[in-house]
Amino acid sequence: MASIVSTREVIDTGEISLQCSHCRSTNQTDALRVKTVDRLYGLLPVWVTQETVVKCPDCETTFTTQIAVAELQRLPPDEITKEFRVRVGFVQKCMVAIGWLLFWLFPVSTILFVIARFLIPKTAVRWRRATTAGIIASLVSPVLFFGSLLILDLLTAK
Repeated sequence: MASIVSTREVIDTGEISLQCSHCRSTNQTDALRVKTVDRLYGLLPVWVTQETVVKCPDCETTFTTQIAVAELQRLPPDEITKEFRVRVGFVQKCMVAIGWLLFWLFPVSTILFVIARFLIPKTAVRWRRATTAGIIASLVSPVLFFGSLLILDLLTAK
């Protein structure tokens, strides 16, 4: 089995004015440009990524973006917010994926989608949209299933 070792290093820092989309506060905070290198057996680099990480000092929400720190410093606070992605945890992503795989099992998928809906941050719009669609699909699927059974029963009744 292959061994992957990840190393992270801060390659650039800067102070930016952040208007948090989560708590709606405007603060000065640090932006860190982080380089992550994944190495096979600690030797061969197989994956290198760079992202800028910003944390709101009030609500502790962590935002990431591909834009460099110097470019973020030139943008006004409300424009910076549009460039951010909110990190959604692995557990929440798995709950949504499993819910979609099991959407035809009404109680199981509905419970998974509702729990995931409350755990996913409000600013992660696409994931929240996926949970909403999943809740609707898991509520509609038993109605369609039992409705089709009722129609078949009425058609075959003598």
